[in-house]
Amino acid sequence: MVWEVNQRAGHPIVSGTHADIGICEGGQVDRYTAVEWCRTLIRSGFVQETVAQAPDQLGHLLGHRLLDGWTQHWVTSPQQEWEVLRLETLQGLAEAELQRGNAHKALVLADGAIRSDPLREGAWYTLLRALRATRNQATARQRFTELVARMEEDLGIRPMFTWDDLDFHANSVLGSTIGMSRAR
Repeated sequence: MVWEVNQRAGHPIVSGTHADIGICEGGQVDRYTAVEWCRTLIRSGFVQETVAQAPDQLGHLLGHRLLDGWTQHWVTSPQQEWEVLRLETLQGLAEAELQRGNAHKALVLADGAIRSDPLREGAWYTLLRALRATRNQATARQRFTELVARMEEDLGIRPMFTWDDLDFHANSVLGSTIGMSRAR
């Protein structure tokens, strides 16, 4: 087991014998730090001051599942907890960045959440509005059509928002970030 953990990590993280196992000297378990930062960000409502204080490595950690591919019983609960926090944080950060006028950053964050959970409507909503805000109308329409088809096929339902909802919000984001008024 020790060899498998170290092999997957690419460097020594744990050491010991069957009876005694522990973190190598100088090793860190980033998951605990990342979980606490995700909780802090979610509780704060992703205010800029809190986001600015988050450690740089949090962005890297948000891009990864916890021990992906491991199915041992002792790891499934922490995997599930991390996945929920990770996706909530990606989605919240994406929305916060869009509201601050950072549509390109919002695109990356929302897309990261969607890659992990293709039916996550909140992330889709932010992604599509960010596409509209970056003047990618055709791509936004194509992705919206993709979402509608997938939800109808997989779940037999439509998204909770319509294309017109995106139009209103995209124009309000555009108007607030680059001084445009909503065209009727």
